Amino acid sequence: MMFFFWLIIIAAVALVVVLALNSTKQRQDRSPNIPSEQQSAEERVKERYAKGEIDRAEYKQIMQDLKE
Repeated sequence: MMFFFWLIIIAAVALVVVLALNSTKQRQDRSPNIPSEQQSAEERVKERYAKGEIDRAEYKQIMQDLKE
């Protein structure tokens, strides 16, 4: 009976450690390149253009649409 008690205690401690490490890793994995909620649509379009994801024509069209 005492064996199961210690087994549960050890498993609980291991679970807490794993969850804490996972949480820390997720915070570190957040890239500044991921658009945040506070980033405006124009900033996102500028970033996409700078990365080469969209060409000049698409950039101009999107910026014009956003200003309307």
